[in-house]
Amino acid sequence: MASFVHRLQIPTIPFKERNRSERLRELGINTGWKWRKFRNQLLAASPLCARCARLGEVVHHVVPRHVAPERMYDVTNCQVLCNRCHDEVHGKRHS
Repeated sequence: MASFVHRLQIPTIPFKERNRSERLRELGINTGWKWRKFRNQLLAASPLCARCARLGEVVHHVVPRHVAPERMYDVTNCQVLCNRCHDEVHGKRHS
């Protein structure tokens, strides 16, 4: 009797269509407990947006993580921003 090996066919999904965690994992960016702890410490130390003084909600990397992954936990490369200012930095519009 012949032995058949069935190969799993994994569809190729374009990078931009993958969910956020898959994209980050592929880029080698860790968003686990270490990041959450670092992020929470930054937000506690600087609770206001660095641009407009609203409540800070996002830790923004000045030099993007994909450009300098070694600076992910560098406090000199991070700034606390509100969602509106973070979107403006990335060129997103609010209605």
